Amino acid sequence: MSCSGESTSNIGKIIQGQAPGELSSRGQRQAQALCTYLRTQTYDTIYCSDLNRAMQTLAPLLENNASLPTVIYDARLREKACGIFEGQPIGSQERAAKLEGTDLRAFRGQGAESWEDVMQRAALFLQDIQQAHDRGDGETSRILVVAHGGFIKECLNAATKRKTNFFPNNLCNCSITKLKFRQGRCTLTEKNNVSHLKAMSEQL
Repeated sequence: MSCSGESTSNIGKIIQGQAPGELSSRGQRQAQALCTYLRTQTYDTIYCSDLNRAMQTLAPLLENNASLPTVIYDARLREKACGIFEGQPIGSQERAAKLEGTDLRAFRGQGAESWEDVMQRAALFLQDIQQAHDRGDGETSRILVVAHGGFIKECLNAATKRKTNFFPNNLCNCSITKLKFRQGRCTLTEKNNVSHLKAMSEQL
């Protein structure tokens, strides 16, 4: 699973939610570095969020690469919907939840999802892909998912069945996180890996 690259809203510290978004020039370079690494791997299936910033992140992998499986663009992989808070400064939801006296994981706001809602959406997605891609030996096929930090961290919470001590929303742009499913059990084998971006550190 990989997060999308840095967007122009990330630079401005603006809440994007499910706005399409546009990669910054740095985000485009991150995407190139990520996809250079991904070209060294093989995948049976590729899922990608249908938000523009995720599709832009995956685009370099698809260039002149006819051997790849067809990409499934899936709205279930979108970032947390933030409703009236989209376009506002980061931290606005936290302040509103505090004023309302609501725990942040349960807080929605008008037109928004709560983190609990996103966790449920992530759990259903993981359940579906396990069923759809079970090889018959208890393991799941190799699947690439390109999505967003908030959605991926809720995949981790869902996959590890967290009820407390939830994963924080701190995954890096274009980081790689890996889950392994075997016989209905999930193992987190890699989290927030950005080693594939190190070679570009001077440019990024």
